[in-house]
Amino acid sequence: MEDLPGKESKTFERYIARRLILFILVFSSVITLISTSARLYLEYRNDMESIENNMHQIELSYVDSIVNSLWVTDNELLKIQTDGILQLPDMQYLEIQSKTSQLLFSGTFKQSNVIRKEFKLSYLHNDKDVQLGTLIVAANLSEVYQRLLNKGVLILLSQLVNIFLVSVFVLFLFYYLVTRHLVTLAEYVSGLSFSQLEKRLVLNRNKRGRSKIDELDILVSGINEMRSNLQKDITERKKSEMEREALVKDLESKNAELEQFTYTVSHDLKSPLITIKGFLGMLASDAVKGNIDRMNSDINRISNAADKMQRLLDELLELSRIGRLVSQPGSILFAELAQKAVDSVAGRLLLKEVHTEINADAVEIKGDITRLLEVMENLVDNAAKFSSPEEQAKIVIGTRQEEDEIIFYVKDNGIGIKPQYREKIFGLFDKLDRNVEGTGIGLAIVKRVIEIHGGRIWVESAPEEKGSTFCFTIAEPS
Repeated sequence: MEDLPGKESKTFERYIARRLILFILVFSSVITLISTSARLYLEYRNDMESIENNMHQIELSYVDSIVNSLWVTDNELLKIQTDGILQLPDMQYLEIQSKTSQLLFSGTFKQSNVIRKEFKLSYLHNDKDVQLGTLIVAANLSEVYQRLLNKGVLILLSQLVNIFLVSVFVLFLFYYLVTRHLVTLAEYVSGLSFSQLEKRLVLNRNKRGRSKIDELDILVSGINEMRSNLQKDITERKKSEMEREALVKDLESKNAELEQFTYTVSHDLKSPLITIKGFLGMLASDAVKGNIDRMNSDINRISNAADKMQRLLDELLELSRIGRLVSQPGSILFAELAQKAVDSVAGRLLLKEVHTEINADAVEIKGDITRLLEVMENLVDNAAKFSSPEEQAKIVIGTRQEEDEIIFYVKDNGIGIKPQYREKIFGLFDKLDRNVEGTGIGLAIVKRVIEIHGGRIWVESAPEEKGSTFCFTIAEPS
């Protein structure tokens, strides 16, 4: 009843009754048509037999007297005889013809819807048959058809009145015995809830005159039994559900910590190591050249990368001790966050000779700053890995406004991504190029962090242009 509120439910309540009445009307109409057709056919057969009997009577009773009247040329008697024939039921006209002319015509000539019969008129004279002419008699079938039509209409009208009265009575009876109780059942079932399961279903039925239970009694009994079983089952299920939810929450918490631990160990420690390795090579080169300023800068970069590794290790150690990772939400200028990410992966950027450009327009980003920094580091590092070997590699980091949403992006001019791989690249361990270093979980980590922040991430890569643009959004913290 939820999908059929208000007035629509009333229409629904009587739908079965209307279908029942429709079936009764159709079936009764078919039976009426069949029986009426049979009666009309019998009437038609009787009328045709009556016409045949009249023709036979004319042959037996009138032909000889007409012959005698013609022989003696008694026109007055002949007129009486022909009028007598036309007085017979359904006779339309008659005529007497000789071989050369029409001797007599009486009645109204009609060419269609008639039955014609001819009788030879011969007189026995001196033991010889003298042919006087032919008697032609026509019976009118139009009157037969009209009588059948009138009778058929009368029968159909009387039967339709009977069917209508019976249908109205059946409709009332069906409503009184069935439909109103079905409505009560529907309202009871639709209103069932855990707090209402104590209420038994009772139908407003007159028990007088009913010594035995019927189908509705069985249905009510079954619903009440089901209600009792549901009450017991729901109580047990709620208890089990509460225990299961507590267990699931505990498992989810532990799984989240385990996943975070695995992701951090396998991916997040790699960027500082690459930075340290890159600047160690530069430090050796600067030492050979005796460039003290550059050596100090290299040592400072290596120290910063080592500090970052120490912080990550400290966080992992804290996670193992307390069983969960606590990260307080905060806010930071996106340009500052982007610059930190660029500094973190500066080793790869220098190695690939990548030019970076940050266009953020003083836009703030809010959330878990540590996790968001990981996002930017992964995206910048990924863009550097797939930079173009044919021209100056370039990465542009910025924001754009679309409707009420700020979109953050990292754009490169690298090899680009084909449409069929734009969803696959965010899968765990999915790498488009197996020869490129990395475990294949960097973009999966990015996608997860973005989704935790209530945002979404996608990649844009036009076939006619070089490079790819990784775009993401972050929901405002509640």
